[in-house]
Amino acid sequence: MNLERNPMDHSRHEGAEASPEPVTCPRCGKVFACRLAADCWCVSLDVPESVRIYLAERYETCVCRTCLEELIDKEKRSQDPAAG
Repeated sequence: MNLERNPMDHSRHEGAEASPEPVTCPRCGKVFACRLAADCWCVSLDVPESVRIYLAERYETCVCRTCLEELIDKEKRSQDPAAG
């Protein structure tokens, strides 16, 4: 597993003023805006480490907000014994 290419890691772009770039979500094909910077929309989400690893193992680019929220929700449900 190569976490150096983790698509969720925008920390290497800290301090960079980035304009949103159109990115195609590798999971669903939707085009969305990614800033590839520390102030991107995704950094405001609480992304479990297991989801970060999942993304790093499968994708070279970020996923859209809908897909990221689905993955986060799926992980939270799998950790909640009451969700059974």
